[in-house]
Amino acid sequence: MGLSGSHISRGAVVLALGFCIVFIHYSVRYSYGILLPEMLVTFGISKLFEAGIIYTSYFIGYTAFSFLLGLIINRADIRKVVSVFLLILGSGILLMSLSNGLIEAAISYLLAGIGCAACWVPIVVVVQRWFEKKALSVAVIDMGATIGFFLSGIIMPILVKVGGWRLGWQLFSLVSFALSPLTWLLLKSHPENSPQKKGESYKESLRHMVVLIRDLRLWMLSISYMLSGFYVMVPFTFLSKYALHEIHIPYSVAAALVSVIAVGAIPGKLVLASFSEKAGRLKAFVLSGIASIVGISGMIFASLIQNTASIIMISSAIIYGIGYGSLWPLYMAYASDIFSVERVGAVLGFLTIFFGIGCMSSPPLAGLAADLTGTLKTSFLMAGIASLLSILSLLPTGVKRKL
Repeated sequence: MGLSGSHISRGAVVLALGFCIVFIHYSVRYSYGILLPEMLVTFGISKLFEAGIIYTSYFIGYTAFSFLLGLIINRADIRKVVSVFLLILGSGILLMSLSNGLIEAAISYLLAGIGCAACWVPIVVVVQRWFEKKALSVAVIDMGATIGFFLSGIIMPILVKVGGWRLGWQLFSLVSFALSPLTWLLLKSHPENSPQKKGESYKESLRHMVVLIRDLRLWMLSISYMLSGFYVMVPFTFLSKYALHEIHIPYSVAAALVSVIAVGAIPGKLVLASFSEKAGRLKAFVLSGIASIVGISGMIFASLIQNTASIIMISSAIIYGIGYGSLWPLYMAYASDIFSVERVGAVLGFLTIFFGIGCMSSPPLAGLAADLTGTLKTSFLMAGIASLLSILSLLPTGVKRKL
């Protein structure tokens, strides 16, 4: 069926808006690790476990509300939901910029996590309604995440020098507030003339959810997603601190390593997403996992060769980025491959619970491991093992039927 010019232009607006929303979402999420060294000084925190607690608070809010939104996504007006949650996100980050201690920062980041809950699953669902090539369309909006932390790694150190770490959070707050009215005006939940089924009753939604929960594939996909959340958060929380204090790289360079990950994530996102459309999702997942493990291994061994440590760290960050960049398009598309369009909102909400568990547990556990052993290498080793297990967990998920 051909596409009208109007459909294409409206779809482009939805795609561009989704890109911007995902951009601010992941900029907020991953800038914490970049700003962490300066925040620790202000808060008087010396234990990495405590630093991990702040990050965990974000994922508590994000996980709980992502699941709730996944359950009601087929009944709710996504345009209104995302607009309101962007205001919550902006408020949380503004409060974060005003925090002076552990408790204040944890509560503020919890609020930001609640706001971010509407900035991924609902956007993914809308984009997949507009475009047939699911992995590629999600990869395009996911580029917002990649560019977000790429720019964060460059801009945040500059803002720290100009006005301190608080200025970085204030900038994100301003962008979040600006996106809210734009979303209200421009986001279209469904393509025009597309068949729209009447929303299910909550009783029907619950019955279908029970059917989904009995499916082994959902559990194995969820476990894999949880392990991915765990290993992804180790570098994004502690890479800058690790490079600064154990590899002895200057702060400006250590912070920029997050941007280097983005350099690898861009081709990883697009190439592996395209590869998965032809060769299959599982093969793409294997390649993604190999890249992540190789990159993490390079980070661990970089300190052993001090003369070339910076080069090794940069190379490892690029390789890691290739694996990281492809994860979200692959998981989102694979969930749609296995389950029907009508069920995918609930499925993504369910997956996000497990992803959130992985993300919530990662910073404090990785920080505790570093506190006990005296090195973040232990934390990165944990991340490499989790990456391997995430791929192995996908093996029983062969597509048989849609639910």
